[in-house]
Amino acid sequence: VVDSIVTGTPDISNSFGILFRNCEVIFVQNVTFIEMYESSLRIDSTQYFSVLNSYFTDVELNGIYMQNSKFGTIENCEFTNVGTGINFWGTDDCLITNNDFRWCSGGIYAQAGADRNNITDSSFLNGVYGIYVSGVNNWNIVGNEIMWNSISGIYLASGVPTNISLNILIGNGRNGYDVSSGVNYWDDHVNTGNYWSDYVPPAPYIVTGSANSQDRYPMNALDTITGPIISSPKDFSYAEFSEGNTVTWFVFDDYMRDWEVYMDSVLVESDAWNFANITVNIDGLGYGVHEIFVEARDYDNNYVNDTVLVTVFDDTDPTISSPSNMILFSGTTGNELAWIISDQNPDRYELYRDDILVASGSWASSPWTYRYSLDGLAQGEYSFRLAIYDVDSNSVSDGVTVNVIVDDIDPVISHPSDINMTEGTTGNFIHWTATDTNPSHYVVSENNTVFDEGGWGGTSVIVAIDDLAAGYYTFIVTVYDAAGNMATDSVNVTVIPVGGWPPVDLPDFTLAIIAIIAAAGIVAIVILVIMKKKKAGSV
Repeated sequence: VVDSIVTGTPDISNSFGILFRNCEVIFVQNVTFIEMYESSLRIDSTQYFSVLNSYFTDVELNGIYMQNSKFGTIENCEFTNVGTGINFWGTDDCLITNNDFRWCSGGIYAQAGADRNNITDSSFLNGVYGIYVSGVNNWNIVGNEIMWNSISGIYLASGVPTNISLNILIGNGRNGYDVSSGVNYWDDHVNTGNYWSDYVPPAPYIVTGSANSQDRYPMNALDTITGPIISSPKDFSYAEFSEGNTVTWFVFDDYMRDWEVYMDSVLVESDAWNFANITVNIDGLGYGVHEIFVEARDYDNNYVNDTVLVTVFDDTDPTISSPSNMILFSGTTGNELAWIISDQNPDRYELYRDDILVASGSWASSPWTYRYSLDGLAQGEYSFRLAIYDVDSNSVSDGVTVNVIVDDIDPVISHPSDINMTEGTTGNFIHWTATDTNPSHYVVSENNTVFDEGGWGGTSVIVAIDDLAAGYYTFIVTVYDAAGNMATDSVNVTVIPVGGWPPVDLPDFTLAIIAIIAAAGIVAIVILVIMKKKKAGSV
């Protein structure tokens, strides 16, 4: 298998990238294994195998798992963010050389009679255990760089190694740890031991653990470096607004002077070296990816630096209002659904009607009101659901039922009698009885001016008229139902002043007209008398 990329499913157990079983002579070169749960590469009951120049990353359990196999070579491979880089089980006579293990829970884990294996010239950095062996014999662990592992650099649970020498062990929780039965010599059994960051002469160096093992020829790890060295914490993520997030670097040098830390190219902390680790609080960073850069210097102006990328993600669901279910009337306009939605990092929305997508888009401001017109819907019941998402796919949804009905029947309204009332009296009102299945509101006007208006509950409309001045009025009421149907009626109101209407003064020209009318009447009577006499004479 050569020049390939193998991807898996990191959340499904028993998922393998490649499995070899009962094989002879297998060859894996320049293969990248990404996101597995179980093992990227499993080798069972196989002999004569080679794994070269390959890359293993983001694996839950094992980068390479070897069981009951032998005569293998694993060389120039990288294991990054892997549970266990290489897991031996009953596997013998293998060479593991020039590999890089970084941010692994365990670089190499071996047990159950895995004998005569050689671990050489590899680096085990920033993990939990560098090398963990149990129940193995005749191992050579030589020339490895083992630094910044939180529990142990080399952990010997049981067994008898042949040669543990020339390893550089710096800044591990315990550089070496041996709880096997009997004393083991952590050296080459001739004249060469290991480089220990915690070695204080004279020899021997006593290895931590109940076995009381020792390195008879220890050396100071400072002899291996010419300038400061620094750990390289893994890039990591934290939830926006969470607290207690820090980055810690371990720095090693015998003449350290000072250090500086930058966040997104801005200096945030600096100090003189006080023999402590460098820990920086990074709470409060905004959403997105941030670069945390550290540089440390010694008194000879040698320097070392490291960069950690911190991703601040959103783990909070958006919020959404919940409008009430609605009843609409066919043919009406101006009806809409409206949701108020908010999130720190808004992204998109999807609106479904009866589980069919009818609208979608992006939203950028927060809070924001999403509106959807309901005009034009035919009679029937509809189920609407709005789903909203932020940039990290946190989501929330809300549903509303809309019932569209047909109402083409006008309200029914009574016709009260016209009213005569005396100005200044109380208890005067107009009472209309109005009914409808879906009442809405009423408006009462007089002389084209709104006199009263309000909600109508489907029974009565009562308007007080006590404060009217003397005069003549016509009140017109219009009641509306929710579908826009309406009915109207009018009532005349006469307001009589206290004491009745006052007498009317007649002007001078009115008397002249009366005199003329009276004179005309007299003339008419005289003419009538003369005509009667003439008629009588002719008889």
